[in-house]
Amino acid sequence: MFVKVKLLKGFTQPLWYKIPSEWEQKQLRGKILQVPIQNRISPAIVLEEHDTLPPDINFKIRKAKNIEAFPKDPDYAKFTQQLANLFFLEPI
Repeated sequence: MFVKVKLLKGFTQPLWYKIPSEWEQKQLRGKILQVPIQNRISPAIVLEEHDTLPPDINFKIRKAKNIEAFPKDPDYAKFTQQLANLFFLEPI
């Protein structure tokens, strides 16, 4: 599986990463991943999931490193939804 991600800081264009086959996690959209960019690891949010790469991708795809844990707070999802509504954005 492949994901299209947006870095939380830095580079603004979406990037593609391969999800390691040993990950059992499904439904990654909206999750925060640790991804390699240049010589460092950066957090990025998953925008889209794909089983195959689009045909126009002609560069090497690197693997994502791990999934960041979200807060265990039951009100976290509700808070992000209200915040998104306030700024007229999608909660993702």
